[in-house]
Amino acid sequence: MSKRKLEMKRLPFEIDSEVDSSLLTAHAGVPLLVELFRSSGTAAVVEERVGIKPRERGLKTSELAESLIALWAAGGERCEDLNRLREDRGLAELLGHALPAANTMRDYLEGFHREDLPLWRAGEKAGTVEHTHHVLKNELAAKALPSGKFGANAAWFRLNVLTYNLLSRLKRAALLGEFWSARPKRLRVLLFNTVGKVVHHARRMLLRLGAKVQRKFFEQVREKILTLGYA
Repeated sequence: MSKRKLEMKRLPFEIDSEVDSSLLTAHAGVPLLVELFRSSGTAAVVEERVGIKPRERGLKTSELAESLIALWAAGGERCEDLNRLREDRGLAELLGHALPAANTMRDYLEGFHREDLPLWRAGEKAGTVEHTHHVLKNELAAKALPSGKFGANAAWFRLNVLTYNLLSRLKRAALLGEFWSARPKRLRVLLFNTVGKVVHHARRMLLRLGAKVQRKFFEQVREKILTLGYA
């Protein structure tokens, strides 16, 4: 291909050889779903009822669960995708903990492979079967099973259902009417995969967004989420 033709097809930018060391995140909206997971009391239920004990000095049970919720909200499907997502230091800062490596998560899930499966059973009903099945398989990660072990796959599937229920509650209680029918892929574009910068100032952690419209939208959603915790 001639140099002239190459220049005509190429967009007018170059990849900078320098890496920005700022606390940036490509998933600034994901912590809002995790905040709903916590403020709604779901994290506390998971912590209390799920009997699998994580590694010493590692993440708590609820933090491992919310790591998968964060992964799926961002668009990841497999445990291996955690290795890329955990490079997002800004997201880890907003969540308050690093995301686990893929092997750590897989080991944890395989801890469910036993006869007395310590799986949570509350809140698994999730809308019409056909619609739910489509979203779980095609827009979350229900079909990307992590293991050849039944217990691990059962835990993976139930966490997918839990994530679906959290998304449903987020849409109905915290988002505007136009988002009520939005599926995960649309929520990723409009909310979850928003670029933000984490700034520490005067002993406060701030999330800085790129536009006033985004900031207002995030503030409204977050206020409604936190209100749910006191309902």
